[in-house]
Amino acid sequence: MNSELNMGFRLSPYIILGVLAVTYVIQGIVFFTMARRRFLKGAWAAFLPVGNLWLLGSLADHYQYVVHGKICRKRMLLPILAGALALLLVLQGYLPHGSFWYALVSTAADLLILVYILGKAWSLYSIYESCDPGISVAYTMWSALVCFIAPVLLLTTFTKDYGMPPLPSMERKDG
Repeated sequence: MNSELNMGFRLSPYIILGVLAVTYVIQGIVFFTMARRRFLKGAWAAFLPVGNLWLLGSLADHYQYVVHGKICRKRMLLPILAGALALLLVLQGYLPHGSFWYALVSTAADLLILVYILGKAWSLYSIYESCDPGISVAYTMWSALVCFIAPVLLLTTFTKDYGMPPLPSMERKDG
């Protein structure tokens, strides 16, 4: 009986990794498709870890520029935050546990995680707004609270462009 219970707990990390892998692939496909449809360069980056963040910011920047005329730098913000967070976590691993520097780096990492989550939610809000403005707030809240759900929510809306202005007509105008 005890070995059966332990076997179930041994499988749970594999289930979590499987869910992470599936959501990563779904998110990559969604970002790739959206970037291609909006004529953004570097759509292939959707399947790379840092490129995925860059493309998330690029899609959000594109919406802000096309609809509101604002130039944002979200495409740079998310990869920089992720890199800084990774550096802090590596540094934390080399510091003696319980020391002042460990506590300082841990606090900085915690604050950076919060800023990263807010930056990602801000970018996702712009993407949801570009797809379907009516659901953007609710989807952003769910995406910020439940880490696995953003790719699923993106999958339900990525074919819509209700928040984007219509594309200019490609018809030829004669004199």
